[in-house]
Amino acid sequence: MELNNENDIETGINKEIKSNLMVTSTVEYNLFARAAFPVFYNQQSRKSFPSSVLTLEIINTDLTLNGTTIEKVLSLSTLNQPLISEGKPLFKSAIDIRYSIPAEHTREYLVKAGSGFIPIPSFIQ
Repeated sequence: MELNNENDIETGINKEIKSNLMVTSTVEYNLFARAAFPVFYNQQSRKSFPSSVLTLEIINTDLTLNGTTIEKVLSLSTLNQPLISEGKPLFKSAIDIRYSIPAEHTREYLVKAGSGFIPIPSFIQ
């Protein structure tokens, strides 16, 4: 994820990854998200940003047709946060996820990093 232009700063940045996860379950299940560390750091660019600025959202809503509850993670942390609750049994279901850094956080990140366009490392690929 990178800040590429002024529009990215004003509107935030999003990256959608189709089939980011594949889920198969013969029983009801819950799916959680969490960051491994409180700060994402790219060793090549030596740039970092707090995991708490990242939001996650499942975007294929067909999962809700069978009564599965989909949650949105508004501020990723190192604690388990629900993405799916009461998931119903399914076979090889692809889950699409949108990763976002909202505009209020892109501006906050730039203020802390200094002026100009500072690329946010590509941790989500």
